[in-house]
Amino acid sequence: SDTVSSRVAVWNLQRAFIKSNRPDEYLETSASVMSVAFHPIVPGILLAGTFSGELLAWNFGAEEGAERAISIVLASSLHREAITQITFSYDPLQDDYKALTVSSEGTLAMWQFKKPDNALIFPLAVWNMVPASPAASIGTVHAHKSQKKKPLGLTCLDVERVVAEGGGNRWRDRGVFMVGSEAGGVFKCFLDYSKVRTKVKGSDWEE
Repeated sequence: SDTVSSRVAVWNLQRAFIKSNRPDEYLETSASVMSVAFHPIVPGILLAGTFSGELLAWNFGAEEGAERAISIVLASSLHREAITQITFSYDPLQDDYKALTVSSEGTLAMWQFKKPDNALIFPLAVWNMVPASPAASIGTVHAHKSQKKKPLGLTCLDVERVVAEGGGNRWRDRGVFMVGSEAGGVFKCFLDYSKVRTKVKGSDWEE
């Protein structure tokens, strides 16, 4: 496990003068940060994934002096190893964006922000990524046969994006995303939002 403290450096690109050696913010973390991502339409929200599998979140849009760390609701079945990639996917049923995280133990998790102030983020679902068929395992041809039916060690993730109607800086995706694995495989995946369970009672996440 990683117990070495770390920090995220943040620069405000709207400033007239930017110094590469002088960030505007330092965000302290309890473990090494492996991945970061800003919210696509709320640019003040930043997510970070650590080597120990912890998801961290901050809101730079919070009022001055307010607590900027966003509370995270966790579950025991979430990431146990490094979060290697964070991205966002558009949910057409709720007209908002969900965060997607993948980790080296082979899990994909979906996260939702609690409206309206985005002061809480909680997991909606977690999947173990295993090749669905021999054809899907083509990228793992060099892996040992004992590893081909185990969850994939995931290293990267991205969604297929299209420009939203009306243009601007908003985008949509069709529920198609790609993941890359430690064995060198690239896998095309599909996400049906109508089948994602969104019921949460209190602060406890239901699988």
